[in-house]
This record gives sequence, C-alpha cells and structure tokens, in this order.
Amino acid sequence: MSEDALKYLQQDNIGKVIAKGLANVYTKKPPKPIKYLTEWLKSYSSNKTQLSQTIHAQHDKARHSAVFDNTQKLVALNEQERTEEIKRQNSKVK
Repeated sequence: MSEDALKYLQQDNIGKVIAKGLANVYTKKPPKPIKYLTEWLKSYSSNKTQLSQTIHAQHDKARHSAVFDNTQKLVALNEQERTEEIKRQNSKVK
C-alpha cells in the first residue's frame, strides 16, 4: 500500500472505523454483510455527529457560564469600588 493511501486511511481514523465495522460484521455474521456494514457506517456517522454536537453544546454552555460568572464578579467589584468611593466622599464631608 502506498504512503498516500496509508495517510488517507489514517485521517479521521478511517481505517479504525472500517476495521470496527468489519469486526462488527464478522461478529454478527448478517445474511447481507454489505448492507449491514452500510447501515453500521451510517449509524456510526450519525452517533459521531450527535456526540460532536453534544460536546460543542457543553463547551458553549461552559463558556457562557464562565462569561456570566466573570460579569457578575466585575459588577460586584464595580459596586464595591463605588461604595468605597461614596465612603471616602462622606468622610471628607464630615
């Protein structure tokens, strides 16, 4: 097998996915192995897409949560600074 062919099969783990699919065909021994492998690959792809979407959603949620937390901290710090400024101004007036 050429180096280019190996590189192609190694990208996105194509070779590993095909090997898993073929192992599944061997284990299940379906009457129509090509059709079974086709459906298995579709299912694998769908599951992979769903997993990717779930991971992206979790990262987005975590990022939004971090932004919200930082915003709350900034608001609290700003309020604290304003309170201290008011106290300083009041102490000057007395």
